[in-house]
Amino acid sequence: MIIINDIAADRFLNGERPIGMTVESNGKRRIVGVVRAVRNGGPEAPLRPETYTPINNRRAFGGTLFVRSSRDLGPLAADVRGAVRAVLTDVIVPESQTFQEMYDKLIVQRKFNMIMLAVFGVLAIVIAAVGIYGVMAYIVEQRTQEIGVRMALGAQSGQVLRMMLSRAALLMVAGIAIGLGAGWMLSRLVTAFLFHAEPHDGVVYALSAGLLVLTGLAAAFIPARRASKVDPISVLR
Repeated sequence: MIIINDIAADRFLNGERPIGMTVESNGKRRIVGVVRAVRNGGPEAPLRPETYTPINNRRAFGGTLFVRSSRDLGPLAADVRGAVRAVLTDVIVPESQTFQEMYDKLIVQRKFNMIMLAVFGVLAIVIAAVGIYGVMAYIVEQRTQEIGVRMALGAQSGQVLRMMLSRAALLMVAGIAIGLGAGWMLSRLVTAFLFHAEPHDGVVYALSAGLLVLTGLAAAFIPARRASKVDPISVLR
């Protein structure tokens, strides 16, 4: 008996119904089942043809035994070890682990890399917010007299606030346009960290730009509000 995965069925059986067929795999074997292919080598590993054969005490056994069950791992592992030793008395059965534990070990390095990228991304947003705040505070300081004159001539606080925020938005749009262009060209460099994800994802670019705009407007609001509260009499003096 033998079980094959769907990749092997599609590649070698030319669309024929595999159940019941006899194939050559360390001898003549009859196919009794077809299972979906899995990435045993990790998320970046390619899907490849695989076969699953029963444990045979007539030849040396070596490999990985997968068991699917709804039972707890502890009692199940003991039962599986006992069943294997009953068939293969001279086989040493190693410690068992869940598929999730095995998968976590395969992606631990990638997970660490992604965490570090996320940390650097948050730091970049904080630095951008601080930079926008500093630039806006400098612009307000440089235009204090102009703002005072505008308010003395009848400009309202809301108009001054909108004027300063629109100035900040203009600077942010220019910066985001440059950043998106650079990100588009350099996105191929991060494909090693991606799994079944497109480097040029429009949704990701739109969300990133929106987050930066909101962060920039929040950082620019305090200097802009300070500008709208300028006392024109003090400025003119």
